[in-house]
Amino acid sequence: MAYLGTQPNDVKKNTGLYTPSEILQLTKDGSWGGSIEFIHHISAGGASSVNFTSIKEARYNVHLVQMSNVFANTNGDSPYLRFSSDGGSSYDSSSSYSYAHQYTGAHNAFGELKSTSSNAILNTLGRGGSTARRVNNGYILLYNLGTSTRYSFATMHSQGTDDAGNALGYFGGAQYAQANTVNAIQFGYTGSVTFTGDFKIYGIKEWV
Repeated sequence: MAYLGTQPNDVKKNTGLYTPSEILQLTKDGSWGGSIEFIHHISAGGASSVNFTSIKEARYNVHLVQMSNVFANTNGDSPYLRFSSDGGSSYDSSSSYSYAHQYTGAHNAFGELKSTSSNAILNTLGRGGSTARRVNNGYILLYNLGTSTRYSFATMHSQGTDDAGNALGYFGGAQYAQANTVNAIQFGYTGSVTFTGDFKIYGIKEWV
């Protein structure tokens, strides 16, 4: 019979029937499938980039990145995401990224942002803004970062506002067309932009 837990420390027989207290304990121990583990938090205060250099890519096949109250100091610059395979010593800026996003606004705006050969995954959040109301929030799910034989993928959803204060929503997906182990990720803005905000990364356990 299969067990829940990580070998060689299998902790409980996988009978398929558990009490609420057993589920809570297994979740607390990180042995319950679907558990989310907090990995790291970076609070950016006038940063030009945010770099996660310890993401536990060998343990998790899916990562969640949460971005809160991100505020860039200029209008029009695009937020981006890049990957590294050397622990953050360098980040790939080749044309290995592709993405396709849609946006929609409360004032009937609608459109798409896309590229088949970009030097980063662009538009991971609403564009930068120099007014307080242009604060952006969102999340990204990242797949296969630690799998050296597969491309890495991302899905994302974010919220922002335009200069007139109208609500905007962004959603889409992206691909990093390099079959290598991604062990660090970088967030930044195109152009000479500094920004503030909170960035958190989590690992998502697979169902066992």
